[in-house]
Amino acid sequence: MNKFGGFLVVALLAASCSSASDSASESEVSLGTPTTTVAPTTTVAPTTTVAPTTTVAPTTTAAPTTTAAPTTTAAPLPQGGRIAEFSECDMGPMEVKLFVAKTVPADEVKLIEEQVCLSKQLYFDRPGTNMQMTSPLYIALLNRDDSASAVEIEGLYCSYILEHHPTGWSNGKCGPYGGQGCQTSGKCLFTDNSGKVSGSCICSNFRSDGFYLYINNSHEMPRFERDYRLIALHELFHVYQLSSIANPSISKDAEYRLMGKRMGNSSVDVPWWMEGTAVYFGHYFYDQQPVAVANSLYNEMHRYLTTDYNGNGKGPIPDQYKAYRDSGTTMTELSFESDEKNVAYRIGAWFVAFMVDQVGVDKIFDFYEGLEEAGSFETQFVATFGKPHTEWISDFDAFLEKPYEEKMAIIPR
Repeated sequence: MNKFGGFLVVALLAASCSSASDSASESEVSLGTPTTTVAPTTTVAPTTTVAPTTTVAPTTTAAPTTTAAPTTTAAPLPQGGRIAEFSECDMGPMEVKLFVAKTVPADEVKLIEEQVCLSKQLYFDRPGTNMQMTSPLYIALLNRDDSASAVEIEGLYCSYILEHHPTGWSNGKCGPYGGQGCQTSGKCLFTDNSGKVSGSCICSNFRSDGFYLYINNSHEMPRFERDYRLIALHELFHVYQLSSIANPSISKDAEYRLMGKRMGNSSVDVPWWMEGTAVYFGHYFYDQQPVAVANSLYNEMHRYLTTDYNGNGKGPIPDQYKAYRDSGTTMTELSFESDEKNVAYRIGAWFVAFMVDQVGVDKIFDFYEGLEEAGSFETQFVATFGKPHTEWISDFDAFLEKPYEEKMAIIPR
C-alpha cells in the first residue's frame, strides 16, 4: 500500500465511540440531581372554640412554614493541567486547542498532534469538506491511570467552555444538566461515576454545542502507540462525518437518520454504518503510515473474522452475526448494547471493506460530501453506490459464506 511521508512518519465514541472509545459521536446531555422538593407548608390547626365559662386554652400557634432548602450549587472543580495552542502543523481555518492533564507525557501529546495533522490531510483537506463545520475542535488528553488529574483538567476545560461557549456549557455535562463533576451529578465528563477515567470519544457536537470535544484516553507508550494512532484517526473521522451537515436547526433525530444512525421507523441508535466506516478507516489509514505495525489492517480484519473479539465465548463474529440474522435481526438493527455493539462494529467494518473493494475509498467520502443535499440516507446511498443498502447487505451476506481465503483477499496488505 502507498505510504505517507514527511510528518506522517511520526490513536474515541468508540466504540466509540471508536471501537476502543465506545463513544457516541454526539453531545451527551445528562440530567443533574433534581432540585430539592420543598416540604409542603404545615397547615395550622383551627383555633379551638371556647365552651361557655370554660377558660380558653391559648390558640395553637402554627409551626412556621418550612423553608425550602436552596438548590444545590456544585462546588467548582479543582483546576490543573494546561491549555495549549495546536502547533504541530498548519491547520488552516480549523481552530484546535489541547486540554492536557498534568501527568500526560509530552511524547503522547506530540503523537496525537501528528495524527490530527494526518487527519487534516486525509479528511479535512478534501475539496468537498464543509470546513466551517469542522471546528473549533477541543482535544482533552487524559491519563487513564490518574483520575485526579482528569478531574482537574475537566475543571479547567469547563471554565473555558463557560467563558467561550455558554450555550454548550448549559447543554453539556459542565453545565446545570450535568453538574460540575461526579460529586453532584453522579455522572461526569472526564471520569465516570466510579471515578474511572473516560474512554476515547467525540463527546460534543458542533451543531448543539458550538464545538467538538475529542477525549483521548492515554495508553502506555510505546506499548500502545498503535492504539493511539488508529483511535485518533477513528475519532476524527467522526468529526468529518458530522461536518457534512451544516443545517444548524436540524433535529437530533433527523441528523441521526441522515447519518444512518437510526434506520426506518426505529428510534434505536445503530452503529453499522457510522461506526463501521470509522473502524475500517481508522485501521486502513493507520496501516499506510511508515511507522505502522506490519499488516496491521490485515491482522485486525482476520481477528474480526475468526474470533469473538471481546471474549464473550459466543464464537467468531460472523457466526454471531448469522445467529442474529437467523433470529430476524438485521445488520441495521444491531444496537449499541453489549454483544450487539461488539458484532455491529466488527461486521460493519467488514461491510465497509466489502464496499471499498468494489467502489473504492473515494466513494465513501463522496457519500458524505453529497449527503445533506440529497436529503436522506437512502437517496444518497443509491446515488453514490448504485443500489439500496439492503441489496448491498444481501450481497455482503452472501460474500460471508465464501471460504476464508476469498474473504481475506479483499483486505490490502
